[in-house]
Amino acid sequence: MILSVVDSALPERPARLGFMTTWWVPALAGVWTLLIWGSRVRLLTGDEAAKTDVWIRIITSLVLGAAVLAMALLARADGPARWGVGVVWAFAGWMALVWVSSAFNVFVNEHSSAFRIVHTVLAVVSIGLAVATLWVTVQAD
Repeated sequence: MILSVVDSALPERPARLGFMTTWWVPALAGVWTLLIWGSRVRLLTGDEAAKTDVWIRIITSLVLGAAVLAMALLARADGPARWGVGVVWAFAGWMALVWVSSAFNVFVNEHSSAFRIVHTVLAVVSIGLAVATLWVTVQAD
């Protein structure tokens, strides 16, 4: 009895959030990715310049970060197009792969505690933003 009175007094909860109100999540993920990986471009001119995997990791991360940012900005009003959902799936998968493997390497190899903490925080934030971006985009589709 009391529960039904309380339920009837509450406003209806919207079925799901529209992309128009949550577009900033993928935009933030794109900007974060561009900042983090853009700062790593100097590796391409240093000792690791000859390593193909470093080039692939940095360039792919930058391209996917820019694509997610572009998708967020273009889809603000109408929601993501089918290609946008595909880009976000690729972005989320790539971020998870890159950061899980990087975190593993950071803890297996000789690194200072500060280096390990910084890279763990970068991994957690990057993967968290990728998952949030995926969730928001799939909900809007």
